[in-house]
Amino acid sequence: MSPPRKFVVTTDSNHDRPVYPNMAGKLVLTGINQLWVADITYIRLETEFVYLA
Repeated sequence: MSPPRKFVVTTDSNHDRPVYPNMAGKLVLTGINQLWVADITYIRLETEFVYLA
């Protein structure tokens, strides 16, 4: 039985880079395909992380 894996932090919220406001909440949408949103998810594999978008 292998030992439990160490938790790896993949997000650094304490940085000096600009943080942009979420402007989607201010939009008035009147039809389809006017707003698209996306997210990135990390998937842990045995030896690495991969991204799911």
